[in-house]
Amino acid sequence: MTGIVIAVFVFFVAADQATKLLLYGRELALIPGVVGILSPGELNRGMAWGMLSDKAGSVIILSAVTILTCAILAALYFKYRRQMPGAIAIALAMILGGAVGNLIDRIVLGGVRDFIHTEFMEFPIFNVADIGVTCGGILLAVTLLLTKPGHRFAELLFADDKKKKQEGSEER
Repeated sequence: MTGIVIAVFVFFVAADQATKLLLYGRELALIPGVVGILSPGELNRGMAWGMLSDKAGSVIILSAVTILTCAILAALYFKYRRQMPGAIAIALAMILGGAVGNLIDRIVLGGVRDFIHTEFMEFPIFNVADIGVTCGGILLAVTLLLTKPGHRFAELLFADDKKKKQEGSEER
């Protein structure tokens, strides 16, 4: 399973960076009236919907939060990979791949290149990394909330947490 997880992670990082190189700065309709490529002309220095983009130091703060989150998710994967349902492992790989794709932009360019534009509804411009994070988050939530393997895995995580708390209180 680790090979598939690595492949999904690499796919999202590579697809994100490749599409940004090929499509950012262009304008074209991919499916007229539905979705197209539209580069806003400036980098997104904030988060989704441009939140925090006008705050001083937002790139540094968002980069630091992303690095910390990636470290926590990677540690979670490596600690529990044998007990983790495949869907959760793939969801984490999608989230990490998307996060790293946007992190590369933040560190190298000082902001994120967004270019995918929905024409049929009012929605912020986004990129492939955002698709990875969003779809990975949805897959993670659905698996944890609606499947038996997800429930068992959540119980395992909380059982470990309870065990640590009990051991800490016994030492006092």
